[in-house]
Amino acid sequence: MAGIWLDVLDEIARTCSAHGRGDLLQTVRQKRAQLLDPTLRVLVIGEPNQGKSQLINAIINAPACPVGDGRTTVLPTVVRHAKVPSAAVAQAPPPAPGRPAGTAAAVTVERTPVALNEVAAGVAG
Repeated sequence: MAGIWLDVLDEIARTCSAHGRGDLLQTVRQKRAQLLDPTLRVLVIGEPNQGKSQLINAIINAPACPVGDGRTTVLPTVVRHAKVPSAAVAQAPPPAPGRPAGTAAAVTVERTPVALNEVAAGVAG
């Protein structure tokens, strides 16, 4: 199934190049890379205080997300496998003046390391 989408994206990339649309070409290349990425992404969404963080912690057998009365995760949180536990806050810079948010552009995400014992304070409000 991915092969069909790769062909479609390759054709779109050729068309973008032929018409000088480098802005769109960057987005197409990102989508192609995502399609080839073997990482499994699972979204856990739902009403507040219904046990989503507790479920994630149980699945990975680690206290990655804060749980408890009044503790609600308010930031999107990504949990990945690693040999050494670590945490970081990832933040994209604001869009350049005159460029609406969400438009295609090369964006460098800033990652700030966070001590593991401070993770709960960073994702709970």
